[in-house]
Amino acid sequence: MSEMIINTAKTGRQLVLQQVKVIPEELFDIQAAGFNNTIR
Repeated sequence: MSEMIINTAKTGRQLVLQQVKVIPEELFDIQAAGFNNTIR
């Protein structure tokens, strides 16, 4: 039972990582008001 839960979590993690990797870096860039640098 616990092995099945772990395998399900690993599969879910892989799916999420694949989706996150295709997001362009520019969408992760945050520039706080009053600052000239970008936070990633």
